[in-house]
Amino acid sequence: MIGVIGDHDPKNPTHLATDAALEDLGVPFEWIATDEVRARRWDEIEGLSGMFIAPSTPYRDTESALEAIQPRQVLGPGCTSARISS
Repeated sequence: MIGVIGDHDPKNPTHLATDAALEDLGVPFEWIATDEVRARRWDEIEGLSGMFIAPSTPYRDTESALEAIQPRQVLGPGCTSARISS
């Protein structure tokens, strides 16, 4: 499962492109709103196969978004931020 950390907006072209790209790849994914990151159990966040940090700042909770990716930057394979243009 790939976690997409960001505040999904169904009108945002980059969010729609992210959805389409992951769907085309057949990769299971879930959007995790920045203001919901802290409500998640850390083992659930750490159990993700990977994470994207979604485009379109400002986030509702930037600090939580950064906390979600920090363990991956320090301990894991890294974090990918993709810019997808149409």
